[in-house]
Amino acid sequence: MNTIVRQLCCQGCGATLPVTEGVRYLTCNYCDAHLEIVQDQATTHTRQLKGIEDRTKRIERNVKAILIQGDLKQLDEAWAKYEARVDPRDERGRRAEPTGGLFGIGLVGFVIGIALLRSEAWWMGIALAPAAAWFMVKAFRWEMNRARIVQGMRLQYEMRRKMLLRQRGGGQ
Repeated sequence: MNTIVRQLCCQGCGATLPVTEGVRYLTCNYCDAHLEIVQDQATTHTRQLKGIEDRTKRIERNVKAILIQGDLKQLDEAWAKYEARVDPRDERGRRAEPTGGLFGIGLVGFVIGIALLRSEAWWMGIALAPAAAWFMVKAFRWEMNRARIVQGMRLQYEMRRKMLLRQRGGGQ
């Protein structure tokens, strides 16, 4: 089987390159230019791929930036959902305190329990006052634990967000 070898000119340095039939891409032995073999109706010649490589690298950077932007959006949306669930706000943006109401109920129960201690139903006060005080302490501890957990989650969210922004190239 005979293979046809053509002599083509490198578009990078002008050197003569022997090219075997069927080869579509090659690298110049002299200047390391990446070349594509182009066959038109009239001629066969080489075309330097440098511009294509540059455009490909630019496209890769753009795709990476788009993916990071998508990750940022997904991270922000997930945080907003989590925060709305564990740190609810009213329509004015004020914190809706679920434990504030529980603490208030415990406080009212404690006051009533103390008042009952001074009445004929003193025995109800003995049961109600400590139970209400226990209720207030539990509500307070629950709120403190919740606040610590939310603070830890916020820290993780902010660290991940900063990392993504650094990858994107913005330093916010």
